[in-house]
Amino acid sequence: ADGLATLDSTTKVPLTQLSNPALWRIVFSNLLGRKWWQCYNSEVNMVKYANGLYVLACSEGIKYSTDGITWQASNVTTYALYVEHANGLWVAGGNIRFGIKYSTDGITWHDSNVASDFYTNSICYANGLWVVSSGASGGIKYSTNGITWQDTNLPITVSGYGKVKYANGKWVTSSGYYSTDGITWLKSNVIGGSRTQDSIHYAEGKWVRVGGDIYYSLDGITWLQTNVYDSSLNYGVTSVHYANGLYIATTEKDGASTTAVYFSFDGITWQNSTEPNTKDADLSVAINYVNGVWFAGGQRSFKYSLDGINWYLTDLPLGREDFVHSISYINGILFTATSSGLYFSSVDKLIEEGSIQI
Repeated sequence: ADGLATLDSTTKVPLTQLSNPALWRIVFSNLLGRKWWQCYNSEVNMVKYANGLYVLACSEGIKYSTDGITWQASNVTTYALYVEHANGLWVAGGNIRFGIKYSTDGITWHDSNVASDFYTNSICYANGLWVVSSGASGGIKYSTNGITWQDTNLPITVSGYGKVKYANGKWVTSSGYYSTDGITWLKSNVIGGSRTQDSIHYAEGKWVRVGGDIYYSLDGITWLQTNVYDSSLNYGVTSVHYANGLYIATTEKDGASTTAVYFSFDGITWQNSTEPNTKDADLSVAINYVNGVWFAGGQRSFKYSLDGINWYLTDLPLGREDFVHSISYINGILFTATSSGLYFSSVDKLIEEGSIQI
């Protein structure tokens, strides 16, 4: 009914014992997300990978792993929200009492010159420049080395600047600010979207940003409203992603009467998707597209779709108060970071446990 192959119980066969393991990973990749295993049992915000190391930002600080399954503690034990790697350096941010930290190996971390009360909302690296935005009144900061940070020039001070992204020669935030150098910032014609869960995306020559409403722009400066706006929703739009010719946006769903996922072929005209009836509020904030399958998660639910239009629930064991923070696909492993821990799904594990018959 859902267009995916059936998971059958059979004899355990390690993937490494099969001929051409890489081919089998591809053949069964659309089964990712059908079955989950937990590999960390405290709140996790995101997982990243670089130089043979997985790094986890979580409520217990920063953890690291060589396989993505077994985790070890770093020297950071303060609540971490974000971690990124670029140009040979790891940079991490968190909420209050964290500041901005850096590491050359992802294991031993050091404080930067940013005070611990800086609330990080996003970290971005491009064109030799690190840029971080604040979810509070900390503004936007920049660094050429990820260690020493400076304040940018902002037209006004607000309570949050949303997410920041670089594309097509411009830095743009989900709150409506833009910069050509990441240092001097200007206001666009539409300001808003400063909440921590809002997002911005660039694809096919078009910026799309969400923060209650959905706006689009061809230059990141002049924004136009789409057909999805506050008065058309019970609650606001929270996240947006583009892949395979389709834009997907998620919203705060108010019970069974409203949608939590919208889709668009051009980023301008949006339509309601067909979703499972969760009969409950559903704040969806995490989206990803992996090997032909869309995934969307938020509070209380985790969904998948083969076309971005028709959605189905997975068996990710989320409780009523659990929340999906991020979805990532690394080295053949699908990770879902949630308020109750880190879960993973992989073809290797499915075959090893006998869930796929070869």
